[in-house]
Amino acid sequence: MISSFAPTDLRLHRLLAGAAVPWDADMSERAVALRVEGATLSALERVGPVPSAAHASLEEGALACAARATWLAHEATRLSRGLHAAGIPHRLVKGMALLALVARPAERWMDDVDVLLARRDRPRAIQHLRARSFRHVPTTLHAGRASRAERDRRSAELVSPHGVPFDLHFTNRDLPPSHDGRFPTPGATAAALADHALVHHRGDPRFVTRLLCDLRALREAGHTDALAEEARRAPTLALALRWLQQLSDGTRLGAGYAPSLAGAGLCRHVARSAELASSSGLRSLWPARAYLAAHDGADDTPAVLLHLRRWRRIVRSVSR
Repeated sequence: MISSFAPTDLRLHRLLAGAAVPWDADMSERAVALRVEGATLSALERVGPVPSAAHASLEEGALACAARATWLAHEATRLSRGLHAAGIPHRLVKGMALLALVARPAERWMDDVDVLLARRDRPRAIQHLRARSFRHVPTTLHAGRASRAERDRRSAELVSPHGVPFDLHFTNRDLPPSHDGRFPTPGATAAALADHALVHHRGDPRFVTRLLCDLRALREAGHTDALAEEARRAPTLALALRWLQQLSDGTRLGAGYAPSLAGAGLCRHVARSAELASSSGLRSLWPARAYLAAHDGADDTPAVLLHLRRWRRIVRSVSR
């Protein structure tokens, strides 16, 4: 995935990861297009004087990012307090979760506020928000790859009375109560960010670039040990941290990242499907030999297999 990005994107990624990279005008344009102006400006300031031609456009984007983050955070706090008072467990995820751990509003663009809820709480949560003048809008999640009914089952998009977009995501797991909607650890936050960028949006430079910025910010905020601990259980996070280190060191990004990523993502979905099947009294059958043959030689195959072993009591594999 990363190794197939355009040369300008790779140079920008190396700069964002902490490497000393010569600046050029194309990188400035890409930083603006990917909405990472603030993170790019900070990275440039670490390695030397910022070129005057780049400073103006990057600073303008960083200020806009900070203003939007402040606006969204205010509305997210109001929503979180309301859901907690109504007894509806939830989590603020993705950009808002990161902002709670790393106080860098100018460096993290957010299109909306993402909220995770238990699926069984969906009717109650939507009723609660509509009673407070939230408007429902048709979801655009995975447009073109799923039916309208399937997209609505996965998420719901609402707009607050003040115009802030909220994207509600639903999980079959129960969520413990939380007064502020935060993830329990920085590692859990990082794993969720990695899953979102690398599994749900793999191949999209916007999300991969933001993920690299997010992980570097978490490391610089003192969460290195928490990330390393979580990476032992989360193949996508481990893969992203490896990329970050290789970009920072200037070493060559090897082949096999796209197959490795596909393997980690598929394992995640297979495990979840098997769990649901088991809870329903069904027996899950999975063509393991064909899958493993397709991913033989991938860099993180051992991590993929370890991920599957967590579910060995549930998944019954058959070869065909």
